Amino acid sequence: MLKNIIIIEQLNLRYTYGQKKVTTKIKGTDTVVYGRETYQLVGFTEHIGEDARSGHYLGYKTETSQSFNDLGGVAVDSFGYALPPELTDLNSVELDQAKERGYVYLYKKLTNR
Repeated sequence: MLKNIIIIEQLNLRYTYGQKKVTTKIKGTDTVVYGRETYQLVGFTEHIGEDARSGHYLGYKTETSQSFNDLGGVAVDSFGYALPPELTDLNSVELDQAKERGYVYLYKKLTNR
């Protein structure tokens, strides 16, 4: 059974009707207050590419300031095995810039009611 899942609002911020990417920067994602509950950002994804039919996704973990890049799942070693994701440590400026380009944001509930 799934618990503690909320849908605040459906937003179509990143793609227009014609599948073109919208480049609006998203601000204020670190904390969300919804009713009496407070949620803290723990991770997010970013889409790299021009439209919804192409591109690549990166993952970010905000608690450790790290990015994860699976290189599209197509990077292989000399034996043809998929390479593990690249893990990159980010400074606070790089992480904040990536947050503005985020696509999906993941939160944990801080309050316990």
